[in-house]
Formats: sequence, structure tokens, C-alpha cells
Amino acid sequence: MSEDILFRVRRETGNPELPFTPEIHNKALVIIEDKTLTIASKTLQDFNITPPQRHQVHSIHPELQREKNYNQELLLQYLNERRPLLYNVPEQLNAYNYLMEKIYSGKGSITFLDAPGGTGKTFLLNFILADVRSRGDIAL
Repeated sequence: MSEDILFRVRRETGNPELPFTPEIHNKALVIIEDKTLTIASKTLQDFNITPPQRHQVHSIHPELQREKNYNQELLLQYLNERRPLLYNVPEQLNAYNYLMEKIYSGKGSITFLDAPGGTGKTFLLNFILADVRSRGDIAL
């Protein structure tokens, strides 16, 4: 894995002679530890392996990092293209309005979305996720 990172950094910098560095080794450890955290909720130290040096940038969970990297312009385009479809189905629009009010009211809730197959549940959830992410908020 370290060699893959070194190869990528050499290609990105245009320096094929770039030496292997402790930073590259550390980056590999961060990736490995992120995987062990995701799969087993354990750090490398739990396996008696020297853990990576985590800087503030690397201390954010990968899913949170992903949530902060969505292209808001593309999400807005997605929403604008699909909004007419949402307005064509009153039940979906009502569910959308209800859920968005719950999301942004600050009160929170647990809501189950139950409907027969083919009624647009996935469309609605994808639309809500895009809407939340387009505002720069985090949707997990």
C-alpha cells in the first residue's frame, strides 16, 4: 500500500525520483486504521501495531470527510432537474415537506418510510439526501 501511495505522489508531483518518506508510511497506516475502524471498530493499537500519527485532517471519520466533499453545484442541478417529479406526486411532496421540517426543526425524530415497491421511496430519500448535502450539511 505504501508503494501505491508513493507511486501516486510521484505521478502527481511529476517527480519519479521522489523517495519513500515517513509521511507516506504514515498515510498507509491511516488508511489501514480507517479500514479496521470501519470493519471492526478497532484501532491499530488494539492489534499491537504502532498507530499512525493523526493530524487534525485525518482525525475526521472517512464518512464525515466524504459528506463534506460533495459538489453543491451538481447537487443543486440534480435537485432542479428532479423537483418537478417530486411535485407531480402529492404524497411524496407531503412526505418530503414533513421530513425536511423534522430535519431542520432541531427537534429530531425517528420516522419510518413504508410504502409498496415502485412508489418512489428511493427517489424521495435520494432527493432529501441531495437537498441536505446541497446546503453543505451532513447526511448519514
